[in-house]
Amino acid sequence: MSKKPLSDAEFRSSLVVGHFGRSTELPPPGDPITVMVMRVEIDQIKPYDNNTRLARNPKYNDLAHRILTLGQEGELPITRRPGESHYMIAKGGNTRLEIMREQWKAGDARFQALNCRYYPWTRESDVLAAHIAENEVRGDNTFIEKALALQTLRQRLEEETGETLGLREFVRRLSDPEFGIGLKVSKSQMHRLQYAAQLLYPLIPEALRTGMGSSHVEIIQKTEALYRSYWVQRGPTGDSPEMQSAGFDALFGEVLSAQDSPYFVMDALRPALEDHLATVLDRPVRSIQAEIAALGAGIELGADTPPDAEDEMPAPASPPGTSGVPGASKMASHPSATPPAPEKGSAQDQYTGPSDVRSLRSRSYVLALRLAQRHGLAECVISQPRSGLGYLMDLPQGALTDEQAHWVWWWLLSVSEQMVNSDRVPPENRFGVLALGNRWDDIYALVGGRPKWVIMPSVFLCSPHTRDTDFDDVMLLIQNTRRLRSQQDDSSLWD
Repeated sequence: MSKKPLSDAEFRSSLVVGHFGRSTELPPPGDPITVMVMRVEIDQIKPYDNNTRLARNPKYNDLAHRILTLGQEGELPITRRPGESHYMIAKGGNTRLEIMREQWKAGDARFQALNCRYYPWTRESDVLAAHIAENEVRGDNTFIEKALALQTLRQRLEEETGETLGLREFVRRLSDPEFGIGLKVSKSQMHRLQYAAQLLYPLIPEALRTGMGSSHVEIIQKTEALYRSYWVQRGPTGDSPEMQSAGFDALFGEVLSAQDSPYFVMDALRPALEDHLATVLDRPVRSIQAEIAALGAGIELGADTPPDAEDEMPAPASPPGTSGVPGASKMASHPSATPPAPEKGSAQDQYTGPSDVRSLRSRSYVLALRLAQRHGLAECVISQPRSGLGYLMDLPQGALTDEQAHWVWWWLLSVSEQMVNSDRVPPENRFGVLALGNRWDDIYALVGGRPKWVIMPSVFLCSPHTRDTDFDDVMLLIQNTRRLRSQQDDSSLWD
């Protein structure tokens, strides 16, 4: 008994199933069912309409010059959706097509028909993935272009498969040979890409379109997490967790979108957040800065956090003439060349918070303040968030009689580096008034005498009577100071 002959549709379907098992759609009638080279009129080819680019290819002019000089090189990759009359770019090549079309319209007959390599249609996600992979190989896409493209690809895969893909599963499928996508993205990279596409792009599109990269996105992400943690602990009380989260989302979104610009200034984000927090929470900016720095340093907010202080600190005035600080003229400034970044040293060097200059200054202030508080010297430590190493020292209110407090004060003064140059001596506080007036006997009387640096290791740093918490903070402050000085040279650090 003879078999019933297959219809055209059944015949073509069997070919597709046997050769392109992942396809759920049939190739257009008459199109090849295998990859093949063909010549196609340029008017029959259109760009890929889901192109991931947000701006013109940065290599456009170089490509145009090469094509104008040498003509078409290699085949243009094309495919065709079911039901469409025009071919389209299958994986990369949109810029080349645009250039050749412009030349054809300008009268260059070389581009009337193009050499193409046809790829049979499979499904939308395959074409999108091919474009992403091509751009990844060439390194042409910006960070946000890649982020948006991967977000669209994830949505396409979910629509086609009917599955909801978690981040981990999506990352796995990108590199799994079984799915034929061929993209390798780590889970941490995908977190940043997703964060950029879903949260940042609606708020700062200009900054992202003009090239903001992964490192800046990571800084913003960590900054948001830090300030959100502060909001949870110091924000409005009585709200549900959902309302509290929504309140911070609104505040963060307002601050971030106000910063959007092709010239986004990363260092302006934290001060803007702190100003908004100060207004909303009715707290002094300096108090907020200190508490956030404490959180960033891993210090829980509690009763020993910095007390509220005045909102602004007057800028130090330039002292007339030279300083009367003994030995100041002999103390050389650090060289202007940026030193190499310090290597990781002891096990205590485990800081993983924000590493920008402002954050490191805030951390130095918190460490200095924490050490000073344990010896009754909290009022001596002055926040210096916009210059220097994060803090300056003033005189205690009364004479120091405790030897440990004496050494803590002198040690914090020396690490602050405010005595290296007379311009750094703050003339508006008591220490500045006495130091610039060369009244060192009065200073010595208040801080327990002239320091004998030669015995400092034995009576303070190496003494078994020094608390472990004091020694740890001394080491952490040294390490943080080294990080600060590896970021900028001396002149810019104290500018």
